[in-house]
Amino acid sequence: MVCFVFAYRDYSLLGVEVTSLVSRDIHKSYGMDSIPNSSYVLRKFERPVVLMSELIGSKRGGLFLKVENDVIELTVNNETMLLEIDYDTPLLWVIRENIGLMGTKFGCGIAQCGACTVHLDGQPIRSCSTPVRAAIGRSVTTIEGLSPEDFNSVQQAWIEEQVPQCGYCQSGQIMSAVALLSGNDDPSDEDINSAMRGNVCRCGTYPRIRKAIKRAAKIRDTVVKHYVPVSRDVKEVHHG
Repeated sequence: MVCFVFAYRDYSLLGVEVTSLVSRDIHKSYGMDSIPNSSYVLRKFERPVVLMSELIGSKRGGLFLKVENDVIELTVNNETMLLEIDYDTPLLWVIRENIGLMGTKFGCGIAQCGACTVHLDGQPIRSCSTPVRAAIGRSVTTIEGLSPEDFNSVQQAWIEEQVPQCGYCQSGQIMSAVALLSGNDDPSDEDINSAMRGNVCRCGTYPRIRKAIKRAAKIRDTVVKHYVPVSRDVKEVHHG
């Protein structure tokens, strides 16, 4: 958090905690033709800013605006990092532009197509409309961070059913499918329709997606049934 610093003509200072800018024209917003000599009460904002008034070679004061972002701690794909970013920045742009993970796509910007789907604490969300502040203290998973157990079966099923055409929406489709299969190892058509309702495929490959999800469920089930732990997976504990 930063402070709102206001310097009057007489150089007295008032510090006010601020949190956002609501107007581009501060003078007009507060009906100020010049910097007031007396105390002036300003309402709090929602975006971190610092405002400073100082004399600039004339008798009238000048307002200068400097935007300062907060430093937040974000956990993405099990890696915790510090980012200097505005709290209101959509999570999608933090993932793509600040972290550099390009698997998550921009599709519509209004959470209506699902191309930007990521997992937040294991649940699918639309990152284009989710502010980064919502992810603080939580775990974000992108398609790059899916575990092999989650990703491999879905990827294999997607290939076998030849799901993608243009491929643009597939990252979001796969993220929603993985979330579904993580909690449902034998999804019905109704389950699939419900889980995938927020993901739009402009190429219309919905029948293939449904088949691929069912195939992925069988692949996952087969892998689990045929898994035999090797010696390094088992640790014997002897009690005296």
